[in-house]
This record gives sequence, structure tokens and C-alpha cells, in this order.
Amino acid sequence: LLKANPAWAALEAEIEEQPMRKYRWASNNTVMCPTDQSYEALAKQTVSNGEPGYAWPEVMKNYGRISDPINKSDAKSIGMNPCGEITLWDGELCCLSESFPTKHKTLEEYKHTLKYAYLYAKVVSCIPTHNATTNAVIARNHRIGVSMAGIWEMYETLGMRECVRWWREGFAYIRELDDDYSGWMSVGRSIKVTTVKPGGSVPLLCGIEGGMKMPISRFYMRTIRIEENSPLARSIALAGYRVEPDLTTPRTVVAYFPCRELKAKRVSRDVSIWEQCELFTALQAHWSDNQVSATITFKPEEAGEIERVLNIYTGRWKSVSFLPLWDHQYPQAPYIPCSEAEYEAAIASVKPLVLEEDVHDSEDKFCSGDKCEIVIP
Repeated sequence: LLKANPAWAALEAEIEEQPMRKYRWASNNTVMCPTDQSYEALAKQTVSNGEPGYAWPEVMKNYGRISDPINKSDAKSIGMNPCGEITLWDGELCCLSESFPTKHKTLEEYKHTLKYAYLYAKVVSCIPTHNATTNAVIARNHRIGVSMAGIWEMYETLGMRECVRWWREGFAYIRELDDDYSGWMSVGRSIKVTTVKPGGSVPLLCGIEGGMKMPISRFYMRTIRIEENSPLARSIALAGYRVEPDLTTPRTVVAYFPCRELKAKRVSRDVSIWEQCELFTALQAHWSDNQVSATITFKPEEAGEIERVLNIYTGRWKSVSFLPLWDHQYPQAPYIPCSEAEYEAAIASVKPLVLEEDVHDSEDKFCSGDKCEIVIP
């Protein structure tokens, strides 16, 4: 009856004409799969555009690390955070910290970092929020997630067997810390303690790829979106970097930074879907008792493997997404592969970046102590 209404038909027609309509498939959709899921139809969708992602609630509820016995510690979980690295109960929040194992020469040195990454997250898990339901579930679980970035570089440098040793010993060390510090702090032990999050700007500040991400190309443009009137945008443009209006977001510009990959031996097009799956599986088995957020890339000739991959690894993964490795034709994408000549031309046009001294609004507005003033024009 609703669809027979002319007003409804007119609304549907208007929606279809919206510029973003054709991109709605890229809205981070995830299918919650039983372990006996048939993947034939879903795999065909994934091949065409990378959607949907996949998650297995039964595995999330029953397991920490997949190499450990079933413990059902997350039996009350109802889902996960949007990036898929943390299992969550109703009302629960993420509480993550990030570490960089490739910045350490030895496992013992890395453990020193893990101690402080653990302590930071554990202390934050003790800070109450404004919501009583959230406070109750956080106090019950004290869930944290110590993550790693630069995993692909770590894997290529140390090899799989040595990586597994670092991950297993690192996990055991964090568990030992949690036994001690939870007692000293008079709080419950954390239900889970490790994860692999995708990483964003923070790893880039350290010159490291986030999570287990591989570099997309030897040479590429990294695009960053900035408010058009920002002093930072002006400084970047004056330094000779390419800066242009964002094609989809008002009052925003896109800055292009030429990048060259110097560390990784291979880039994404050099690595098979199966090798990525094995690295992903090892992380879920030996490091992360929460989840591993990862996007498995596949080349056109590997498109027919998606259904087989899902069938083989069901029961050993908690969540996963896929990304086709062919030209997506999206303008102003976050990573844009380029040639060495394009990289050299971009580098030749830039000069040292000089930042304006006053780039932040330092005026206190609206709130002072426990009182807030609302200015009504």
C-alpha cells in the first residue's frame, strides 16, 4: 500500500537521483554469518565492489585467541565496533592503545613498550563515563586492546616463525601484567587485552603502515582533507604541494603529499590473497584475543578465490573485509598510486613547509569550571 502511494514513488525517484546513490554499496556493510553460511552469492558481491564485510558472532562469543580453548568469555557480546577489531557487549566502549614493534630491536625491548601500552589502556578503562549502563559493563569487563602497527614490515623483516614468537610471548606478558596490576588497582581482570586495529593518522606520523596493511605502491600520493580556511591549508599550498577543492565536501580542500615506500620488500600487488590470509590467521591465533581488523586485497585473477577463502577460514576468523586491487576510478582517494616520474615532479615543486605561529583558536568559549554560557544571537 505504501509503495502504491504516488508521494512514495516520487520520493523513491528523488532518492535515485541523488549524486551519492551510486556509492551506497560502499557504506561499510557487514554480514553476520553463522559458521555454516553459504558464501556463493555474497562472494560475487564482494568481487564486484568489495562489499560486504563478514563477521562470525559464534566465533566472537566462544573464543579469545583462536589457538586457545573455547572460553565463552564474550558469550554476552552483541557485535563489534565499526572497524571490526573489538568485540562488544551492549553499551560497551572501545579502549585501545597502539604499539610499533618494528621500532624495537629485540623482544625484550618491545615488552617494555607493551607494559606502558597496557597500563595506559587499563587506567583509561577505570575512568567512568556519563552513562550508568556503560559504566557497569566497562567495570564488569575492563576490556582493552593493545594493538600493533607496521605488522607487514615486521613479517617481512622477522619472518612468520619469529613473528609468532613475539606475538605469543607479548600476549603472555600482557596477561601477566594484568594479573598483577588488576590486583593492585582492586579492579577486575580484563576480559580481553589485545587486538589489531587498522590504524589511521597515528602510524603515519611514525612512518609506519597501520595494522597489517601493505603499502599500495612504491610511489603514491597520500591525500589529506583540511578545512579550506585553515592556516595549515594555506601553509601547505605556499610550500608548493598540490591543494584543490574537495569534490564532495563543502568548505574543504584536499592536499596531495608525494610518498615513496622505502622499507617494504613487496607492495600489495606482489602478494597473493592466500599469503595475506595466513598472516591474518596467525594474528588471530597468536596475538589478538579480541579481533583482527584487516582488509584482504585481491587481484582480478584471484576474484574466483573469495568463496573458497571464506569456506576454508570460517571458524578461524572473527571478522574480515576484502578490497579489489584494480582501478577504482575514485577521484581524490586516500592513496593514489603514481609513477616514479610523477613522484619526482611533485617532490621537485615543493619547498620547506613553514607553519603559521597561530594555528589554533586559543579563546575560551562557553564553559568555565562547572558553568557553561550559551550565547544566543
